[in-house]
Amino acid sequence: MTAIARVIRSVVLATATATMLAAWEPATAQEATPLPVYTGARLYVKDVPDHYESVARTIKDLERQSPQSYFVVVVKSSGAGQHATRDYLDRLYDSWRRDAKAKNLKLDPERSVVVVAALDNRQVAVHPGSLLRDRFGLKGTTIDGEIVQRAFIPLARENDYPGALSALLTSTNNFLAAHGDSETKAVASQGGASRRSRRRRKSQRPRARRRSRSRRCPGRRIAMRRRRRRSRRSLPRRRRRPAVIWRGR
Repeated sequence: MTAIARVIRSVVLATATATMLAAWEPATAQEATPLPVYTGARLYVKDVPDHYESVARTIKDLERQSPQSYFVVVVKSSGAGQHATRDYLDRLYDSWRRDAKAKNLKLDPERSVVVVAALDNRQVAVHPGSLLRDRFGLKGTTIDGEIVQRAFIPLARENDYPGALSALLTSTNNFLAAHGDSETKAVASQGGASRRSRRRRKSQRPRARRRSRSRRCPGRRIAMRRRRRRSRRSLPRRRRRPAVIWRGR
């Protein structure tokens, strides 16, 4: 392979893979966990306790609702360096393609989603299939901003890695369903819909009472508006919160 070809290939792999990095790095170099051999299974856990049965159930449920194939790999370490987990995922995907070809196993390059979580590195990387990336917009910045940051990071910071991975997969599925993938059905997060509906009902009741009182007394409505304007002026301007990082307690 020529030097130019190697550069082009590395750029393509970097574009295809999105990585969410923590704000700190381990003090010493780490030895990467050996790459798991592809067997067609959806979940691979190496060198860490296997408490990820719920992730396997989530994958099974999502694959009933969509044509995607979801793969999750949880390892102790992906090696040293800021981009260690992204590089680990690139090597893993190349290795899996060779394994699948040698063993005549299916690994869909268009509709597969491969997730690697390296616990010691506190990094997660996602490799979307080419169709999901090019047609439905599942690209690096989207995965980072709309999926990893919102769904994965809050639970990972609480060291709930199975919950974080399940939330990431569900959010990925729902993103595809919302962005034109007619073959994928949206799936509600467990307990999320009921909590939102309770909050909505609770917030609507007091607004309805205030509206009915203001209709009976127009002067009261004007006074309430003035008080709200004064209270807004007295409040300090809110600062934009920094990005959430994956940092355990």
